[in-house]
Amino acid sequence: MTVSQIGLLIASLAAAVMFFCFMVVLDLRKRQPEVQVYWIRLARWLGFFVVGYLMLVFLPTLPPEWMFFLIAVVFLLGSLFTLHIIRLLQAVIHESFEHD
Repeated sequence: MTVSQIGLLIASLAAAVMFFCFMVVLDLRKRQPEVQVYWIRLARWLGFFVVGYLMLVFLPTLPPEWMFFLIAVVFLLGSLFTLHIIRLLQAVIHESFEHD
């Protein structure tokens, strides 16, 4: 198995895990309507990641500069995703303490 094939396998696994996370978030959105706006945003972020990972899987023949660009975009979205997760946790914690 070549390094490229291993990379495609890893990207495929990542896309599958992100899709699973997407489905979990859709379920959580229904269970916690008080912070629903954050769950909807999180679902959008996960959708971006699934598309980005699938692009790596289905377009492995992209020129190196475009592949580098795509990876840089995924990194940028990853950092913004982390920021969103932190804000989501803050909102959930805030809601939990307000109801107690």
